[in-house]
Amino acid sequence: MFMVHVPKDFSPEDNGTWTHFANGRTTTIPFRLHPDYVMSPFSEIAVGNTPPAIRFDPNGHAIQGPLANMTLAPTQTRRCRRRFSSICGPPTT
Repeated sequence: MFMVHVPKDFSPEDNGTWTHFANGRTTTIPFRLHPDYVMSPFSEIAVGNTPPAIRFDPNGHAIQGPLANMTLAPTQTRRCRRRFSSICGPPTT
């Protein structure tokens, strides 16, 4: 996420252009302050995340299953071609 500062008198009817130069290329991105594009206030997507609930009647009581405890063992499998083995390095666990 990034922020672009605009003049105080910049209105939803005004159009702006943000120009980005990277890796030898220039990219121009038009923008405006239309209310449909405003993402404020910012919030974390996981805040308020709840498990799914089942209802057998639209106005009925919601049922949620018990929380599941899981034990995970992270592993990683790599397939490297011989000529790229120095880039891939040893596997990690």
